[in-house]
Amino acid sequence: MASSRLPVAGFPHLALSAQDDDFRQKTLTRLRAEGFKVDHGLLVPPEGATSPAVIMAITHAFHEAQRK
Repeated sequence: MASSRLPVAGFPHLALSAQDDDFRQKTLTRLRAEGFKVDHGLLVPPEGATSPAVIMAITHAFHEAQRK
């Protein structure tokens, strides 16, 4: 199964990737609650977000999506 990538705007070394669309949607829902947006095929972090903050937010959203 192919994995779809959603690059993170402003952080070319980061991308959200998931093989399961439902799991990806759960992760994105949690990221949106943290102020992220999806715009033109990019995951857009909140204004002023740093690389470590983006990584932590994605990691947290990923773990939360696993629990549900």
